[in-house]
Amino acid sequence: KKVNKQNYIYKMGIKFMKFKFTMIIWTVLFLANSFLFSNEPSSADSLITQKFDVKKYYAEINLTKAFNKEISGFCSTEVIWREKTDAVDSVFVDGIKSDYEKKNEENLALFHYKVNLPDGINTSESVVKIYYHGVMTAEKTQMVWGGVHADNDIVFAMGVGFYNNYVSTTRHWLPCYDHPSDKAECEFKFRVNSENVVASNGILSVKDISPLIKEYHWTHNHQIATYLMTFAVGKFDIIDWKYNETPIMIFTRPQFKAASEFAYSKVPDMIKAFEEVYGKYPFDKVGYVNAKLGAMEHQTMVTMDEKYIQNLYSGKVNANLVAAHELAHQWFGDLVSPLTFRDAWLNEGFATFSEAVWAEAYTGDYAYFLSTLKAKRTEYFADPSLLYPLVGFPRESISNYPALIYDKGALVVGMLRDYIDVSGAYDFYDVIQQYLDDYKNQSITSYDLQKSLENHTGLDLDFFFKQWVYGIGYPK
Repeated sequence: KKVNKQNYIYKMGIKFMKFKFTMIIWTVLFLANSFLFSNEPSSADSLITQKFDVKKYYAEINLTKAFNKEISGFCSTEVIWREKTDAVDSVFVDGIKSDYEKKNEENLALFHYKVNLPDGINTSESVVKIYYHGVMTAEKTQMVWGGVHADNDIVFAMGVGFYNNYVSTTRHWLPCYDHPSDKAECEFKFRVNSENVVASNGILSVKDISPLIKEYHWTHNHQIATYLMTFAVGKFDIIDWKYNETPIMIFTRPQFKAASEFAYSKVPDMIKAFEEVYGKYPFDKVGYVNAKLGAMEHQTMVTMDEKYIQNLYSGKVNANLVAAHELAHQWFGDLVSPLTFRDAWLNEGFATFSEAVWAEAYTGDYAYFLSTLKAKRTEYFADPSLLYPLVGFPRESISNYPALIYDKGALVVGMLRDYIDVSGAYDFYDVIQQYLDDYKNQSITSYDLQKSLENHTGLDLDFFFKQWVYGIGYPK
């Protein structure tokens, strides 16, 4: 996530979809009929274990009126029951119509719809099918970021909010259990007017439905947190490249095509640089789409700010630290995700550290690795409002994504690198690859990172994490 502030990255948020009809679900929660089995939904900062595990989201979505922010379609959610339950949240459960009720007020973090499990459901797996239509909206906080944005040229979704009290904003366009703790595969079929193109997660196939309608079928057979799902609709040109066997797709409006060909020209080198330290790129494609806001690390389809791309082109600077930061997220945040947003520094700290990795690879000079991290240190020391721990900072008073978790997070990763390397017996990047392999396709906490590093080095890192991750302030 980058709000182009001196080429650094920050996140923001957006409000719930305001649908025209009540047969719409903002957040699909699988809750039990009896209060003995009912769970509250997980919040941005805390996990409440649910009775289900989402296996896959399959949606067919009509976006032919997308430029009015209108949406219609259905979403089928495949779930595995972790234990015997009496209820599920949906409109149809295994083909049986189910009642539902609104829970909490719409401005509260735990607003959701509870749908009761119909009689006769006795299976270890179910399919929840929700028909919906309405008007998509964006967050109504001091910085409008997450949710769905539209104008005459482009409609696109951003996956998180900076100031909203629920953080993940895919609920603005897709019925889902919108929490990073439950990852699933996804498959989306978007129908649009034939002059438009849809960018999204995964691998693309396209077919003509009629002379006026095209269907963009995106399939992502990898685990993905809901906040990393996205779409963008516009009259895009597509730039197709490859790095080895990995496709690279750049979606851009025609007036930014030349700028994009220049600004993204080093993406293959970025992939190479990160593969050398973090291991093989974990997904089927690398994708970027230029929009009116950015940046955001949607899995395999990063959303970038087209103004930033144009500025790089105008200045003849193709290092593109923002694209590198978001690419690094494909390992840190996407392949391995946070269990809750309390641990968002695991995403942003490693991705910001990776800017320094890319600066060194781009220039061939280790001095640029050091100078990039020193710039983060200068920013962090200059802002006394950032004297909080990386885990458990007061998001209500600062932001869901303060500079704290970027700058201090990157410095903490850098110190971990030095501490592990100086120990003499271990290479930091080898250990990080083992960490990524330990938790690939999972959602984790800072404690999991600590235990993985300890297991693969034999070091006791308890003092380090207490001081630098859970502690407050900086050395004097």
